[in-house]
Amino acid sequence: ASGEESEEEGPVISEEPPVFVRAIGTSGTGDGRFALPRDVAMTSDDSIYVADTNNHRVQKFDPKDEFVWEIGAPGNRAQGSGDGAFNYPFSVTVAANGNFYVADKNNYRIQEFTSAGAFVRKWGSPGTDDGEFSNQSPRGVAVAPTVDGNVYVADTFNDRIQKFDKYGVFEREWGTEGTGDGEFNNPRGVAVASDGSVYVADTQNSRIQKFDANGVFVTKWGAYGIGDGSFFQPRCVVVASDSTVYVADTYNDRIQRFTSEGVFVSKWGTEGTGDGEFKDPRGVAVASNGNVYVTDYGNHRIQVFEYED
Repeated sequence: ASGEESEEEGPVISEEPPVFVRAIGTSGTGDGRFALPRDVAMTSDDSIYVADTNNHRVQKFDPKDEFVWEIGAPGNRAQGSGDGAFNYPFSVTVAANGNFYVADKNNYRIQEFTSAGAFVRKWGSPGTDDGEFSNQSPRGVAVAPTVDGNVYVADTFNDRIQKFDKYGVFEREWGTEGTGDGEFNNPRGVAVASDGSVYVADTQNSRIQKFDANGVFVTKWGAYGIGDGSFFQPRCVVVASDSTVYVADTYNDRIQRFTSEGVFVSKWGTEGTGDGEFKDPRGVAVASNGNVYVTDYGNHRIQVFEYED
């Protein structure tokens, strides 16, 4: 998960948590409705892509939250394996050129599309070799917000991150199963900052790990728990244009925000169905104005939050 970043300085953001402003969608199969959405990503003009996972499609909305189009399984909402079809799309990310990538989990592949939804390319197959993905993976994808547009994939059950160029050519991988620095236990989310730093939601180790662009370990934070800076199986990490880091602390039903070095800043959310409440939040994206979009998975909606002046 993850959105596009800018190299420009981002908006000044309060250290107070943002407040709820609106929700997008409800349960269903029609335009603008969702079935267990898992991820959200923003374009440079604040258009919105949603991985509408159990409807096996990606939906696009304009900056006013109006439905634009869908790709994947129009009509029957069934999974597929052809170009542009999906079998549980788990993650979506936007490149600097406007194209977007989708982690097509049960098809063991990444697919790339233009901003109009036209299929560009795909790569991946089942396995453990370079460029292959484990059973029910990949689950997270992020693209570097730079001209090179390198693509990073959370190969969840192979307990590794794979790095590809923007054409899907394998470059390197790192990680193995474990609890040490640079080791993972089912990593499910990945994000890339404008300086090339890579952040990984090391889900079942309940922590975030930070690496350089080539996978060299930098730092880590978090452990299982409910306190500030602790996590219960975080599923998503994203870096905003001001370099702050947002984490979907999924089973604690909240979002947490940190500095780029992992210092706790704020948190919001609790379990429920009301405004600002979540049921297993799984994805986060940050708009150019600092508004935060959250995929409220179990409530079949996107919630939007803004920082007060």
